[in-house]
Amino acid sequence: MGSKRRIHATWLCAILLWGIDDWSIANHDSDQQALDTAWAVSIGRAQAIERAAPSVVAIQSLGASRREQGSGIIVDAEGLVLTAFHVIEGAESIRVRTDDGAEFDATVHATDEPADLALLRIDSEGRRFPVVSLAVSSATRVGESVVAVASPYGLARTATSGILSAKGRTQVVEDNVVPLLQTDAPIHPGSSGGALINLRGELVGMINAILTRSGRAEGIGFAVPSDEIRRVLPSLRSGSLVERPWIGIRAQTYRGVEGAVQIDGIIADGPAATAGLRPLDRILRIAGRRIESVPEMRSVLRNLPVGLRTKVEFVRAGEGQTAALIIGKKAKNRTDG
Repeated sequence: MGSKRRIHATWLCAILLWGIDDWSIANHDSDQQALDTAWAVSIGRAQAIERAAPSVVAIQSLGASRREQGSGIIVDAEGLVLTAFHVIEGAESIRVRTDDGAEFDATVHATDEPADLALLRIDSEGRRFPVVSLAVSSATRVGESVVAVASPYGLARTATSGILSAKGRTQVVEDNVVPLLQTDAPIHPGSSGGALINLRGELVGMINAILTRSGRAEGIGFAVPSDEIRRVLPSLRSGSLVERPWIGIRAQTYRGVEGAVQIDGIIADGPAATAGLRPLDRILRIAGRRIESVPEMRSVLRNLPVGLRTKVEFVRAGEGQTAALIIGKKAKNRTDG
């Protein structure tokens, strides 16, 4: 019996040791897979930066009483640079430094002040430039990795990484008409106009603001979505004023039994007044689209063409009504809906 027990014990030890070896191998394989995955993500991020960085420039604008540093993105090989309007506002001279260190004078080609966008033209004497590729920002998901590439403090090719924190942010930048992307990638002074890219090196948005109490990066940065950039670039390239749908009201979100937009004020010569709408009317639908908040109203209007004749449904003194509404054009100094 003793001999058999020793044999059984020997086999048991062998089985246990075999199991430990299997566990060690499996654990080692798991660790290696994790390292390989992290390495692949790291390499992918580096490659994305290498693709996008040549199209990111540093901008210095000089005015009578101001000196502004910012960044920009080359969107046309002939030397058209997109930047934030506030970077070049009031500038008397503008200098652009490209990724290879070359410097050029630049002039303002066109602006879209309500969206904080400006298009510059580099005086390049026929030189061709690398151009950024535009992503579809509406298809980019919250939580995806993004990288900010800009020239904070004039330091070219500065990259910070994070995630896309949120989409459709409104009322975070004064009078901004475009819902913005939010990221936790650190955004430093001088980054406005820089590129927010995905891991394919495509432009997801143009950096234009941070939310901060200290004046420094606190992980809440904002960018104009690439979908909006794609929409307005043809007008900016042609030097035309970007047309933004407008109905001429001041409004607030109405939180009643059902959501709506309540008119607080109305522009006398605006489309809403012409349609017969009045203060205290509650708008329920425009062009058949349900309206439950001011951001929703702006989103619906943004996708309607100027000049469109459509129907507006509203409630006045508890009674549902409809009216014909012609979508107007928003002037740059108008901050209402």
